Amino acid sequence: MKHAGSWLLAAVLSSAIPPDARALSFDLSTVVDENTPIPSGAGTFRCLPGSAFSLSGTHVAFWGSGFEPPFFCKPSGIYLFDGASLVKIADENTAVPGGSQNFTDFAFPVISGNNVAFAASGGAGQGIYIFDGGTLKAVADQSTAIPDGTGAFTGFGGIPAGFGGGPVISGRNVAFFGFGSAGGGVYLFNGSGLGKVADRNTPIPPGGMGNFSGFGTVAISGTAVVLDASGSTFGQEGIYLFDGATLRRVADTASPIPGGTGNFTLFEEGPVIGGKNVAFKGVGSNGQRGIYLFDGTTLNKVADTRTAIPQGTGTFDDFHFPVASDAGVAFVGISGDQREGIYVFEGGVLTRAADTNTTVPGGVGHFSDFSAPDMSARNVAFESHGSLGEQGIHVFNGTTLSVVADANTPSPGTTARFTGFSSPPAISDGNVAFSARAGALEGIYLASAKPIGPAKLWMGLRNSDDVGLRIDLMTEVFRNDALVGSGRLDNQSAGSSGFNNAALRTVAMNVVGDAPEFASRDTVGIRVSVRRTCSGGGHNTGTVRLWYDGAPTDTGRNRDAGSRFDATVTGVNDDYFLEDSFHLEPVGGSSKLFVDVPVDSKVPCPARPFVEVGTWSTVLP
Repeated sequence: MKHAGSWLLAAVLSSAIPPDARALSFDLSTVVDENTPIPSGAGTFRCLPGSAFSLSGTHVAFWGSGFEPPFFCKPSGIYLFDGASLVKIADENTAVPGGSQNFTDFAFPVISGNNVAFAASGGAGQGIYIFDGGTLKAVADQSTAIPDGTGAFTGFGGIPAGFGGGPVISGRNVAFFGFGSAGGGVYLFNGSGLGKVADRNTPIPPGGMGNFSGFGTVAISGTAVVLDASGSTFGQEGIYLFDGATLRRVADTASPIPGGTGNFTLFEEGPVIGGKNVAFKGVGSNGQRGIYLFDGTTLNKVADTRTAIPQGTGTFDDFHFPVASDAGVAFVGISGDQREGIYVFEGGVLTRAADTNTTVPGGVGHFSDFSAPDMSARNVAFESHGSLGEQGIHVFNGTTLSVVADANTPSPGTTARFTGFSSPPAISDGNVAFSARAGALEGIYLASAKPIGPAKLWMGLRNSDDVGLRIDLMTEVFRNDALVGSGRLDNQSAGSSGFNNAALRTVAMNVVGDAPEFASRDTVGIRVSVRRTCSGGGHNTGTVRLWYDGAPTDTGRNRDAGSRFDATVTGVNDDYFLEDSFHLEPVGGSSKLFVDVPVDSKVPCPARPFVEVGTWSTVLP
């Protein structure tokens, strides 16, 4: 979920991309742009800040406004796109719940499921509000008694709008910074009641010196709240986790650095949480810095300045923008010569998603820099630039890097191509939301994961005597023996003999019938077939070879026979590799096997049949 963490202060502070090179696993739709009429308002949207949206599944909540000089981005409001339609949650004509006046100002919203939370002001008051899909109500406002405190709240983080420090949400649970006459604290609304997480009267666990004196970043997952907080003693700072009942230390300046020397001295950029995983950037003496992961039991190092850069040179020099999910951690890592990359830590293994040595998918240049990533399950989304002017949104699913949108992508329903991307993307359940400009229009867009993605197949010939043979490829995907997807790629060169002369072919898939919803215990299979082409010349006969059971390395000297396709199962987009014994597996192989099938032109087209190369299948866990 985008914007799962929020900055809080205690005092309240392009190249053309060949069509067969891109991963065609997303359908794009427009959430809102500057031609969109404002629901229950006048005119069209004119102000759509790039960071003013939040994503959950296919639902997007955002802050937007018209244009009313001399106020410019006025009147403003909070709006919800449910995957199909756009509705107003609240605007400056909406009465403040429990009050007699209307809202006048809104902070950027956050969303989880059907629930949208935001900070807002109206009349002479401020508050934190939640919309549950049908009703708008106050979580806390200036008439709310401070839990375990004195008097009522007098203010909240996130106001004025855009200042940071707004609420964070997970399900119906909302955490926020609020303050009163005796100081500030972090509070949790659990869907029915309001309680304290920590305030300036809370002793620092596990028996630190005195009470908390200030609070930084807060993030939430379920009823678990993680926060960065400090004490009154100079240099006393730590990361703390509230599990819905108890506040405990994750790490503080009295904690030894895992894999390092001495204790932490500083925590930068704030903690993040996904499931039970808490990640943060920690700093120590003598230039020590790294990304660290608390898994609910143990604090471990993900990477530090002694860690070798995966598929790179030397060790890391610095780190930025950690993000966590229930599967692991992703972050931007920087080398000693200041080259950037996106790295993923999952199952104890550190992997490169992309760095400045990685060719932009389907492009010519290499990546040059990266935005903050976002993570959902094992899928990582980020915005990037390339060395030859490329710019786009990409997703790494643990094995494969895919294009979501770039300068070659037309905006939905138009011929205007995207010309710029305004902020880091958000990813949730395999769907990606991003802000971009297309032609003269700014907008927010949703890329929905297709249930079946492209097949990538390494095709060659048994021997070089058949060079010149051209083929038509067909792929068919089955769920429990029912055909649910298919694709065709016609008039393709089959390369030559030996894997070094094979060619990677990408076959786009189309859904057959209703979109399949793959589930546990389903049998999923893919059948690959080929024929001598009906669309071109060349040899009339030959033996076609499909290479498979290799790693997903598609370019370079170490390229391998990682033939595969992707599918979205319970919101997670994964690759499924063609492997030995005609099994599909979620990770690439190492054997580099092949299947040979003869083709000819004895039967005239269009009746010429396809010849089955093989069918690979698996039972989903």
